[in-house]
Amino acid sequence: MISFVLKPLFWFTLSFLVLSVPIEDKPLFDHISSVFGPTARGVINDFNNRAEETVKVGKKALNQLFQSIPKSADKVEVRQSGTAREKAPDDEYTIEERQLLEQILSQ
Repeated sequence: MISFVLKPLFWFTLSFLVLSVPIEDKPLFDHISSVFGPTARGVINDFNNRAEETVKVGKKALNQLFQSIPKSADKVEVRQSGTAREKAPDDEYTIEERQLLEQILSQ
C-alpha cells in the first residue's frame, strides 16, 4: 500500500526536477513546450471538437429514443383473487430426514 503512494510521488518529483533544470536561463520544460506546444494545442482542440460532436450525437439519439416511447403507461388490472396462501412447513423433521439433510449439506 505504501508503494502505491510512494512510487508515483517519486516519479513526479524526479520528472519535476528534470524539467526544472535551467538551460539558457529557461527551464527545460519551456524549451519542450515551445517545440511541442502548437502540436499539443492542435490535438487538444481536435479532441475537444470530437467530444462536442459526440455529445451532440448522443443528445440527438436520446431525444429520439425518448420521443419514441409512448406517453401512456400500460396498466394491468386484475379482478381475480389468488388461491389461498399456502402455509409454510414447520421445522419439525424426523430423525431420518434430519440425517439426510445433514448429509446433503456436508457434501
